Amino acid sequence: MSCLEWLPEVVTGRRQEPAPGLVGAVRQPHHAGPVHARNKVIAQQDIEILVDVYPPRTPTSNTKEVLMPADKAVVSYREWLTKFDDKGWRIDWDEFTRRNGKDTAYAIPSPRRRGSGNWVLEPVPLLASRAERKVARKATA
Repeated sequence: MSCLEWLPEVVTGRRQEPAPGLVGAVRQPHHAGPVHARNKVIAQQDIEILVDVYPPRTPTSNTKEVLMPADKAVVSYREWLTKFDDKGWRIDWDEFTRRNGKDTAYAIPSPRRRGSGNWVLEPVPLLASRAERKVARKATA
């Protein structure tokens, strides 16, 4: 039974149990399989499209692309990342790949490790905080 086959039962009220939302359906073993199967189909469709997308990274600014109300999760995620960027925790991807990051293990410098320096591995290259980058841009302008 697909996850959509039980939807009419929920709408008409012919179910014995309370009508679950999609999350509730996944918690019920007899619905989890079809929901997961459909998610795999959707993920594969996304992979087939995204594998050839260039550039591979999306813009870091919400003003650099058209966002719709359905993109609320994307906006929330980017706002969450901005907090990390403000603290100077953003990975310098260009420097990381320049140093051959695929074959190199790096430590993630957590706040406590930043003070102690207590690790053997080199820390992953990070960008300065947004505020520090802004000051540096003004100084060079």
